Amino acid sequence: MENEEFLNLKFLQLRCSRIQEWNTCTDPFPCLQQLVLDCCFYLKEIPSSLGEISSLSMIEVRDCSKGADRSAWEILNERLDLGDDGFQVLVSS
Repeated sequence: MENEEFLNLKFLQLRCSRIQEWNTCTDPFPCLQQLVLDCCFYLKEIPSSLGEISSLSMIEVRDCSKGADRSAWEILNERLDLGDDGFQVLVSS
């Protein structure tokens, strides 16, 4: 994502997307609170930069690639290391 901003977006769901690589920084989603990925079989990973969004409180991953699952857990661990014990990750297959 480049040159696009979603300044008031609080909820983002990608469903049955064929995205393989997702490159973004925190700037396009400064208010994002919840990210849901559903049936994103081709997604290699969730960008770690999304974990830097202070308003983000939950990532839910349903029936996605193992890379997406793994990167969601990595983001959780990074947030926990920073003392954010309210951050949640839900992974189901």
